[in-house]
Amino acid sequence: MDSSTIFIKKALVIRFSSIGDIILTTPVIRCLAIQGAYEVHFLTQDRFANVLADNPYIAHIYTLDKNLFTISKHIRGRKYNVVFDLHNNIRSYSIRFFLFKKVHQFDKLRIKRWMRTVVKKGIDFDRHVVMRFLDTLATLGIVDDGKGLDFLIKKEYECPIHIKKGAIHIALVPGAQHFTKTMPPHISSTIVNKWPDVHFHIIGGDVEQTSTAYLNSFPNVTNHCGKLTLPQSASVLQQCKIVITTDTAMMHVAAALQKKIISVWGGTVPEFGFYPFFGNGGGKNIFIENNEISCRPCSKSGRSSCPINHFDCMTQISTNAIHSAIKEFITSNHLSKKIV
Repeated sequence: MDSSTIFIKKALVIRFSSIGDIILTTPVIRCLAIQGAYEVHFLTQDRFANVLADNPYIAHIYTLDKNLFTISKHIRGRKYNVVFDLHNNIRSYSIRFFLFKKVHQFDKLRIKRWMRTVVKKGIDFDRHVVMRFLDTLATLGIVDDGKGLDFLIKKEYECPIHIKKGAIHIALVPGAQHFTKTMPPHISSTIVNKWPDVHFHIIGGDVEQTSTAYLNSFPNVTNHCGKLTLPQSASVLQQCKIVITTDTAMMHVAAALQKKIISVWGGTVPEFGFYPFFGNGGGKNIFIENNEISCRPCSKSGRSSCPINHFDCMTQISTNAIHSAIKEFITSNHLSKKIV
Protein backbone atom coordinates (compact mmCIF):
# COMPACT_ATOMS: atom_id res chain seq x y z
CA MET A 1 0.00 0.00 0.00
CA ASP A 2 1.28 3.48 -0.86
CA SER A 3 2.64 5.15 2.27
CA SER A 4 1.12 8.43 1.12
CA THR A 5 -2.42 7.01 1.38
CA ILE A 6 -4.59 9.26 3.55
CA PHE A 7 -7.09 7.48 5.77
CA ILE A 8 -10.28 9.52 6.25
CA LYS A 9 -12.53 8.78 9.21
CA LYS A 10 -16.17 8.88 8.17
CA ALA A 11 -19.26 9.37 10.32
CA LEU A 12 -22.92 8.95 9.38
CA VAL A 13 -25.63 10.91 11.20
CA ILE A 14 -29.26 9.80 10.78
CA ARG A 15 -32.17 12.18 11.34
CA PHE A 16 -35.17 11.97 9.03
CA SER A 17 -37.26 14.95 10.18
CA SER A 18 -38.33 17.59 10.79
CA ILE A 19 -36.82 20.99 9.95
CA GLY A 20 -36.40 22.13 13.56
CA ASP A 21 -35.10 18.78 14.79
CA ILE A 22 -32.58 18.61 11.95
CA ILE A 23 -31.31 22.08 12.86
CA LEU A 24 -30.90 20.82 16.43
CA THR A 25 -28.45 18.17 15.17
CA THR A 26 -26.01 20.79 13.84
CA PRO A 27 -23.82 20.91 16.99
CA VAL A 28 -23.28 17.14 16.61
CA ILE A 29 -22.26 17.62 12.96
CA ARG A 30 -19.90 20.48 13.77
CA CYS A 31 -18.27 18.77 16.76
CA LEU A 32 -17.74 15.54 14.80
CA ALA A 33 -16.09 17.46 11.98
CA ILE A 34 -13.91 19.77 14.08
CA GLN A 35 -13.12 17.87 17.28
CA GLY A 36 -13.25 14.38 15.81
CA ALA A 37 -11.87 15.24 12.35
CA TYR A 38 -14.57 13.09 10.75
CA GLU A 39 -15.93 13.46 7.25
CA VAL A 40 -19.61 13.76 8.15
CA HIS A 41 -22.40 12.34 6.00
CA PHE A 42 -26.09 12.84 6.80
CA LEU A 43 -29.19 10.73 6.03
CA THR A 44 -32.60 12.40 5.97
CA GLN A 45 -35.84 12.61 4.00
CA ASP A 46 -35.59 14.12 0.54
CA ARG A 47 -37.86 17.05 1.42
CA PHE A 48 -35.57 18.10 4.29
CA ALA A 49 -32.22 17.81 2.53
CA ASN A 50 -32.20 21.55 1.77
CA VAL A 51 -32.10 22.35 5.51
CA LEU A 52 -28.45 21.28 5.64
CA ALA A 53 -27.51 21.87 2.01
CA ASP A 54 -25.24 24.82 2.87
CA ASN A 55 -23.81 23.38 6.09
CA PRO A 56 -20.00 23.63 5.74
CA TYR A 57 -19.36 20.64 8.03
CA ILE A 58 -21.27 18.08 5.90
CA ALA A 59 -19.49 16.28 3.08
CA HIS A 60 -22.52 14.46 1.68
CA ILE A 61 -26.31 14.22 2.25
CA TYR A 62 -28.19 10.98 1.54
CA THR A 63 -31.96 10.97 1.15
CA LEU A 64 -34.60 8.27 1.48
CA ASP A 65 -35.39 8.22 -2.23
CA LYS A 66 -34.90 4.43 -2.37
CA ASN A 67 -36.31 1.59 -0.28
CA LEU A 68 -34.72 1.01 3.10
CA PHE A 69 -32.83 -2.13 2.05
CA THR A 70 -31.29 -0.40 -0.97
CA ILE A 71 -30.17 2.67 0.95
CA SER A 72 -28.86 0.47 3.80
CA LYS A 73 -26.82 -1.60 1.35
CA HIS A 74 -25.40 1.55 -0.21
CA ILE A 75 -24.52 3.03 3.17
CA ARG A 76 -22.90 -0.21 4.33
CA GLY A 77 -20.60 -0.03 1.33
CA ARG A 78 -19.26 3.34 2.50
CA LYS A 79 -17.68 1.63 5.52
CA TYR A 80 -18.40 4.28 8.13
CA ASN A 81 -16.26 4.34 11.25
CA VAL A 82 -19.16 5.54 13.40
CA VAL A 83 -22.93 5.84 12.94
CA PHE A 84 -25.23 8.03 15.03
CA ASP A 85 -28.98 7.43 14.99
CA LEU A 86 -30.54 10.68 16.20
CA HIS A 87 -34.04 9.67 15.13
CA ASN A 88 -34.40 6.24 16.72
CA ASN A 89 -37.60 4.97 15.13
CA ILE A 90 -38.66 1.88 13.14
CA ARG A 91 -37.18 3.14 9.87
CA SER A 92 -33.84 4.14 11.35
CA TYR A 93 -33.68 0.83 13.21
CA SER A 94 -34.32 -1.01 9.93
CA ILE A 95 -31.38 0.77 8.34
CA ARG A 96 -29.19 0.07 11.35
CA PHE A 97 -30.11 -3.63 11.19
CA PHE A 98 -28.52 -3.96 7.74
CA LEU A 99 -25.35 -2.04 8.62
CA PHE A 100 -23.91 -4.78 10.84
CA LYS A 101 -22.19 -2.11 12.91
CA LYS A 102 -22.52 -0.71 16.41
CA VAL A 103 -24.70 2.38 16.28
CA HIS A 104 -24.78 5.20 18.83
CA GLN A 105 -28.47 5.95 19.34
CA PHE A 106 -30.33 8.88 20.83
CA ASP A 107 -32.65 8.18 23.78
CA LYS A 108 -36.07 9.71 23.06
CA LEU A 109 -37.34 9.21 26.64
CA ARG A 110 -40.58 7.92 25.12
CA ILE A 111 -42.03 6.33 28.26
CA LYS A 112 -41.08 9.26 30.49
CA ARG A 113 -42.66 11.80 28.14
CA TRP A 114 -45.77 9.71 27.59
CA MET A 115 -46.25 9.49 31.36
CA ARG A 116 -45.86 13.24 31.70
CA THR A 117 -48.56 13.91 29.11
CA VAL A 118 -50.86 11.69 31.17
CA VAL A 119 -49.97 12.78 34.73
CA LYS A 120 -49.23 16.46 33.88
CA LYS A 121 -47.93 17.26 37.35
CA GLY A 122 -44.49 18.08 38.63
CA ILE A 123 -42.95 18.19 35.18
CA ASP A 124 -39.31 19.10 35.54
CA PHE A 125 -37.08 20.34 32.71
CA ASP A 126 -35.31 17.70 30.65
CA ARG A 127 -31.79 18.43 29.55
CA HIS A 128 -32.02 20.16 26.21
CA VAL A 129 -32.36 17.72 23.32
CA VAL A 130 -29.17 19.16 21.79
CA MET A 131 -27.21 18.08 24.86
CA ARG A 132 -28.78 14.62 24.67
CA PHE A 133 -27.84 14.44 20.98
CA LEU A 134 -24.28 15.32 22.02
CA ASP A 135 -24.35 12.54 24.64
CA THR A 136 -24.07 10.08 21.74
CA LEU A 137 -20.55 11.43 21.07
CA ALA A 138 -19.32 10.95 24.64
CA THR A 139 -17.49 7.67 24.03
CA LEU A 140 -15.42 9.44 21.35
CA GLY A 141 -14.30 12.09 23.82
CA ILE A 142 -16.19 14.77 21.88
CA VAL A 143 -17.96 17.43 23.97
CA ASP A 144 -20.18 20.45 23.46
CA ASP A 145 -18.17 23.37 22.10
CA GLY A 146 -20.68 25.97 23.32
CA LYS A 147 -21.20 27.46 19.86
CA GLY A 148 -24.94 26.74 19.64
CA LEU A 149 -26.79 25.87 16.44
CA ASP A 150 -25.70 26.42 12.85
CA PHE A 151 -27.82 27.94 10.10
CA LEU A 152 -25.89 29.49 7.24
CA ILE A 153 -27.54 32.12 5.03
CA LYS A 154 -25.65 32.47 1.77
CA LYS A 155 -25.48 35.90 0.18
CA GLU A 156 -27.71 34.85 -2.73
CA TYR A 157 -30.49 34.01 -0.27
CA GLU A 158 -30.42 37.31 1.60
CA CYS A 159 -33.78 39.10 1.56
CA PRO A 160 -33.37 42.80 2.49
CA ILE A 161 -36.38 44.26 4.30
CA HIS A 162 -35.40 47.92 3.82
CA ILE A 163 -35.20 48.87 7.46
CA LYS A 164 -35.81 52.57 8.02
CA LYS A 165 -33.47 54.39 10.33
CA GLY A 166 -34.70 54.12 13.90
CA ALA A 167 -37.51 51.68 13.02
CA ILE A 168 -38.07 48.52 15.06
CA HIS A 169 -38.78 45.38 13.08
CA ILE A 170 -40.22 42.25 14.69
CA ALA A 171 -40.71 38.85 13.07
CA LEU A 172 -43.97 37.11 14.00
CA VAL A 173 -44.32 33.36 13.39
CA PRO A 174 -47.92 32.43 14.35
CA GLY A 175 -48.19 29.08 12.55
CA ALA A 176 -46.85 25.60 13.23
CA GLN A 177 -47.04 22.13 11.76
CA HIS A 178 -49.55 21.01 14.41
CA PHE A 179 -52.72 22.94 15.32
CA THR A 180 -52.17 22.81 19.09
CA LYS A 181 -48.98 24.86 18.68
CA THR A 182 -50.49 27.61 16.50
CA MET A 183 -51.24 31.15 17.64
CA PRO A 184 -54.96 32.08 17.39
CA PRO A 185 -55.84 35.09 15.17
CA HIS A 186 -56.94 37.30 18.07
CA ILE A 187 -53.52 36.90 19.73
CA SER A 188 -51.59 37.90 16.60
CA SER A 189 -53.87 40.79 15.75
CA THR A 190 -53.77 42.11 19.34
CA ILE A 191 -49.98 42.11 19.28
CA VAL A 192 -49.82 43.95 15.95
CA ASN A 193 -52.50 46.46 16.96
CA LYS A 194 -50.80 47.21 20.29
CA TRP A 195 -47.54 48.25 18.61
CA PRO A 196 -48.46 50.50 15.64
CA ASP A 197 -44.96 52.01 15.47
CA VAL A 198 -43.32 48.57 15.15
CA HIS A 199 -43.17 46.89 11.75
CA PHE A 200 -44.10 43.22 11.88
CA HIS A 201 -42.91 40.62 9.38
CA ILE A 202 -45.17 37.57 9.27
CA ILE A 203 -43.23 34.37 8.54
CA GLY A 204 -44.77 31.09 7.43
CA GLY A 205 -45.41 28.67 4.60
CA ASP A 206 -48.17 28.21 2.06
CA VAL A 207 -50.73 27.18 4.69
CA GLU A 208 -50.09 30.33 6.71
CA GLN A 209 -50.52 32.49 3.61
CA THR A 210 -54.26 31.85 3.89
CA SER A 211 -54.56 31.55 7.66
CA THR A 212 -52.77 34.89 8.29
CA ALA A 213 -54.59 36.89 5.59
CA TYR A 214 -56.46 38.76 8.36
CA LEU A 215 -53.18 40.56 9.19
CA ASN A 216 -52.77 42.03 5.71
CA SER A 217 -55.04 44.98 6.52
CA PHE A 218 -52.65 46.31 9.18
CA PRO A 219 -50.41 49.10 7.80
CA ASN A 220 -47.49 47.97 9.98
CA VAL A 221 -47.45 44.41 8.60
CA THR A 222 -45.55 42.75 5.76
CA ASN A 223 -46.85 39.23 5.21
CA HIS A 224 -44.11 36.99 3.78
CA CYS A 225 -46.05 33.73 4.21
CA GLY A 226 -45.78 31.41 1.22
CA LYS A 227 -43.46 33.82 -0.60
CA LEU A 228 -40.02 32.97 0.77
CA THR A 229 -37.77 29.94 0.93
CA LEU A 230 -36.44 28.75 4.29
CA PRO A 231 -33.09 30.61 3.90
CA GLN A 232 -34.93 33.76 2.79
CA SER A 233 -37.23 33.55 5.81
CA ALA A 234 -34.15 33.13 7.99
CA SER A 235 -32.69 36.25 6.38
CA VAL A 236 -35.76 38.24 7.44
CA LEU A 237 -35.43 36.90 11.00
CA GLN A 238 -31.79 37.91 11.04
CA GLN A 239 -32.69 41.52 10.27
CA CYS A 240 -35.41 41.79 12.93
CA LYS A 241 -34.73 42.92 16.48
CA ILE A 242 -37.13 40.39 18.05
CA VAL A 243 -38.73 37.11 16.95
CA ILE A 244 -42.14 36.16 18.39
CA THR A 245 -42.72 32.52 17.56
CA THR A 246 -44.64 29.41 18.42
CA ASP A 247 -42.92 26.07 19.11
CA THR A 248 -41.88 25.53 15.52
CA ALA A 249 -38.87 25.23 13.21
CA MET A 250 -38.41 28.99 12.89
CA MET A 251 -37.91 29.18 16.65
CA HIS A 252 -34.79 27.04 16.21
CA VAL A 253 -33.67 29.06 13.18
CA ALA A 254 -33.98 32.20 15.33
CA ALA A 255 -31.96 30.52 18.08
CA ALA A 256 -29.26 29.59 15.56
CA LEU A 257 -29.14 33.29 14.61
CA GLN A 258 -28.81 34.24 18.31
CA LYS A 259 -31.93 36.43 18.24
CA LYS A 260 -34.09 37.79 21.04
CA ILE A 261 -36.97 35.31 21.09
CA ILE A 262 -40.42 35.41 22.67
CA SER A 263 -41.51 31.78 22.47
CA VAL A 264 -45.27 31.19 22.83
CA TRP A 265 -46.29 27.69 23.95
CA GLY A 266 -49.67 25.98 23.56
CA GLY A 267 -50.23 22.22 23.86
CA THR A 268 -46.51 21.46 24.13
CA VAL A 269 -44.20 22.53 26.93
CA PRO A 270 -40.55 23.68 26.97
CA GLU A 271 -39.83 21.20 29.76
CA PHE A 272 -39.50 18.47 27.12
CA GLY A 273 -36.21 20.02 26.07
CA PHE A 274 -37.01 21.59 22.69
CA TYR A 275 -36.83 25.23 23.77
CA PRO A 276 -34.44 27.76 22.10
CA PHE A 277 -30.81 26.67 22.35
CA PHE A 278 -28.11 29.34 22.20
CA GLY A 279 -25.03 27.57 23.52
CA ASN A 280 -22.76 30.26 24.94
CA GLY A 281 -24.01 32.82 22.42
CA GLY A 282 -25.83 36.07 22.95
CA GLY A 283 -29.37 34.97 22.14
CA LYS A 284 -32.10 35.49 24.72
CA ASN A 285 -35.51 33.94 25.28
CA ILE A 286 -38.70 34.67 27.22
CA PHE A 287 -41.22 31.84 27.61
CA ILE A 288 -44.91 32.73 27.33
CA GLU A 289 -47.37 30.02 28.33
CA ASN A 290 -50.69 29.46 30.09
CA ASN A 291 -50.01 27.49 33.26
CA GLU A 292 -53.48 28.13 34.69
CA ILE A 293 -54.95 25.04 33.02
CA SER A 294 -54.36 21.42 33.97
CA CYS A 295 -54.49 19.79 30.52
CA ARG A 296 -51.02 20.83 29.34
CA PRO A 297 -49.14 19.16 27.81
CA CYS A 298 -51.56 17.23 25.63
CA SER A 299 -48.69 15.73 23.61
CA LYS A 300 -44.93 15.95 23.30
CA SER A 301 -44.88 17.35 19.75
CA GLY A 302 -48.35 18.71 18.97
CA ARG A 303 -51.74 17.47 17.79
CA SER A 304 -54.07 18.21 14.88
CA SER A 305 -56.84 19.36 17.24
CA CYS A 306 -57.45 20.12 20.90
CA PRO A 307 -58.35 16.78 22.55
CA ILE A 308 -60.93 18.45 24.82
CA ASN A 309 -62.18 20.98 22.25
CA HIS A 310 -61.39 24.31 23.92
CA PHE A 311 -57.73 25.14 23.06
CA ASP A 312 -57.49 27.33 26.16
CA CYS A 313 -53.73 26.81 26.29
CA MET A 314 -53.49 29.30 23.41
CA THR A 315 -56.79 31.17 23.27
CA GLN A 316 -56.42 32.30 26.88
CA ILE A 317 -52.72 33.06 26.80
CA SER A 318 -51.76 36.45 28.26
CA THR A 319 -51.25 39.07 25.56
CA ASN A 320 -50.16 41.44 28.34
CA ALA A 321 -47.26 39.06 29.05
CA ILE A 322 -46.29 39.20 25.38
CA HIS A 323 -46.47 43.01 25.39
CA SER A 324 -44.31 43.13 28.52
CA ALA A 325 -41.75 40.85 26.89
CA ILE A 326 -41.63 43.04 23.77
CA LYS A 327 -41.13 46.13 25.91
CA GLU A 328 -38.35 44.51 27.93
CA PHE A 329 -36.51 43.36 24.83
CA ILE A 330 -36.80 46.76 23.21
CA THR A 331 -35.64 48.70 26.24
CA SER A 332 -33.09 46.43 27.93
CA ASN A 333 -30.50 43.69 27.53
CA HIS A 334 -32.84 41.08 28.94
CA LEU A 335 -31.65 37.66 30.11
CA SER A 336 -33.77 34.52 29.64
CA LYS A 337 -36.67 34.30 32.07
CA LYS A 338 -40.12 32.79 32.28
CA ILE A 339 -43.38 34.78 32.20
CA VAL A 340 -46.63 32.88 32.79
